[in-house]
Amino acid sequence: MTQAAPGYRLYRAYDEAGDLLYIGQTGRTAARRWHEHMAEQPWAGEVAQWVRDPRVWSSSDEVTAAETAAIRAEWPRYNVAHNDRNPLARRVSMSQSLRRSRRWPRRVRHLAWRAGGWLALSLAVTLWCWLAAGVGLGDAALVGAGGATAVLVAVARRRGRRRSRRR
Repeated sequence: MTQAAPGYRLYRAYDEAGDLLYIGQTGRTAARRWHEHMAEQPWAGEVAQWVRDPRVWSSSDEVTAAETAAIRAEWPRYNVAHNDRNPLARRVSMSQSLRRSRRWPRRVRHLAWRAGGWLALSLAVTLWCWLAAGVGLGDAALVGAGGATAVLVAVARRRGRRRSRRR
C-alpha cells in the first residue's frame, strides 16, 4: 500500500452528468475526507465520481488560495464560500439536510415528533396541576403523563377512523 505524499491537496466531486458538485481541500488523505463527506453531506447521494488534483501544496494558505481560485473559476454547485456569483449554487438548509438524510428514515422522524409532542403536553399538564390545582409535584407528574398519553391515544384513534372512512 502506497502512502500519500505529505502536503495539502484539492479534490472535486462530480455527478453522473459530469457537473461539478463540490471542490474541497484536505491535509489528510483525500479518501478519508471523501468518506466524511459521504457520511455527513446531504448532497453525497448525487456524487458519482471523486477526483483528486495531482498537485500538492506545501502550506494551508497556498491550498486555500488555490481552492478559492478554483471555486470562483469553476462554480461548483454546493460550495458556499467564494461562490456568491454562481447562479446555479444551492444552499442546503439543515431541514433539507435532515429530510434527505439516509440515517433518519421517515418513520423515525415521525416517532420523534410524536415523542416530542407527548413530552410537551405532559409537561404542560404537570405544571398546570402543580401550580394551578395545588397538587403535589409527584402526583402532578403522574397526572401529566397519564393525561398526555390519553390525549395522544384519542387523537390516534380519531385519525385511524378518518383513514378507514376514506378507503
